[in-house]
Amino acid sequence: MANYKMQTTHTLLTVLCAVATLSPTVLGREISSLGGSTCPCHLEPAHDYYPGAGEGSLMWNCRDRLLPSVPTSCWAVNANVTQVDLFNHHITTLHAGDFDALKNLRFLNVYKGWLSQVEEGSLRTLTTLEHLDLGFGFLTEVPEEISHMPQLRVLGLEYNQIKVVPRDLLLPLADNLEELIFVRNEVESVPELDFLPHLTYLDLEANNIRSLPKKLLGALSAPCALWINDNPLSDVAAAMLLPLPNGSEIRTNASVVVWAQNNAEMSSMFDRDWRVYDKNQHDLDLFVMTQTCDEPHDTPTDFIHPCEAE
Repeated sequence: MANYKMQTTHTLLTVLCAVATLSPTVLGREISSLGGSTCPCHLEPAHDYYPGAGEGSLMWNCRDRLLPSVPTSCWAVNANVTQVDLFNHHITTLHAGDFDALKNLRFLNVYKGWLSQVEEGSLRTLTTLEHLDLGFGFLTEVPEEISHMPQLRVLGLEYNQIKVVPRDLLLPLADNLEELIFVRNEVESVPELDFLPHLTYLDLEANNIRSLPKKLLGALSAPCALWINDNPLSDVAAAMLLPLPNGSEIRTNASVVVWAQNNAEMSSMFDRDWRVYDKNQHDLDLFVMTQTCDEPHDTPTDFIHPCEAE
């Protein structure tokens, strides 16, 4: 009998010690499970390289969970997080109210999954969000929800099936947007984005773009990386590139011709300290690529040549 009591006491102490050493993440998940709602994610310190980092800040890490829906059960455990990472998921739709409980969210990653629909009311409450990635999905249009995120600094819509870049949805982001990523979509035309003075990265790589507006860029406050390679783009205006400050970079195809209206515009462009290169990191000679509009040029029928554009 004594031995039995000793064994029982030892077992109980072992269990109590195990509970005492559980991390808040695991303990919180166990408590959530007892309530009939299981959170499939890990609660951990916010990652330093994303917005929302800092002492005491937290992230719900749901990476590689192949979640079929947004894990709102986790918000019931702890809604006071600044980062949520849903990378590699099976979510097809972001529903209205999915993120309403997260009042302090600054980073949301929904990259790589089956996302095809973003419902009205699903994201617009995230007014403090600074970084949103909806890449590698099946979106066919830019979600209207982004126009309600005035603090957004990074917008990733890469690897989708988007055809149109809507100027009106991007206008509310003018005060803060720094990175706009559309690589590998089906974009056919791009509007004037001269209302985005803080752009440091504009990625239009690998789309169906045949022409770009002269006012693609406005007066920029810092060097910017402009990626336009792997498009059926044969001609661009020097005026489109001139807003790029010194220290900027241009990634393009070697076959693209840059058209300057006159020698003065061409000289102004050559005075800039840019790096021009292709996708293989081979430097390109901007002098060789540039011609003036008084030289012979084709008049295409499916788009306006840079020398004819206003």
